[in-house]
Amino acid sequence: MPTLTQETEGRSDEEDQRSLQLNSVIVQQEMIKSVPNHPFSVTKTKVYLDNCSFTRPYDDQDQTRIHMETLAKMDIQKMITSGDILLAASDYLINENSMKKDEDIRDHIYNFVVKNVVIFVSDKDLRLDPIIKDVMESGVKDVDSAHVAAAIVAGCDYFITTDDRILKYRTDRIKVVTPIQFLTENEVR
Repeated sequence: MPTLTQETEGRSDEEDQRSLQLNSVIVQQEMIKSVPNHPFSVTKTKVYLDNCSFTRPYDDQDQTRIHMETLAKMDIQKMITSGDILLAASDYLINENSMKKDEDIRDHIYNFVVKNVVIFVSDKDLRLDPIIKDVMESGVKDVDSAHVAAAIVAGCDYFITTDDRILKYRTDRIKVVTPIQFLTENEVR
């Protein structure tokens, strides 16, 4: 697993500025969560969407499964923006997203995360390593294991993905589901 120093070497000033912006948003949101009776201080369902989920709308929409998962993912984003559920993210999510070749997709995802993240897990969090190793032992690859571990450290209730390999992972620490499964379990009435 690359270190933060290795991942940030060669980054542009713009990428460094984005990182600072994200950290500023996180600090502001952490301060808000400590305010009594603020909507973020109330216990709500916490979710972590991986990059597969975030990029689902950009996949081939002629395939029924992909189209249905896209619609579900968009509904989940509406639930996040309305404050019905809380979004967690991590350095792993931001770093993986920054490698996308399509600048418009990369920026769209980044801006959504920065605007809506309530819980952020740094890749320097010492609780991650043992969880990453545990998840990897189940056959999930290293980058995906890091995402799952970050979601667990964030205290998420759900890890939302469209990756079939990750969907096979089972634990009592977090539910791993597709966007459709999440909506089925959490339909707002």
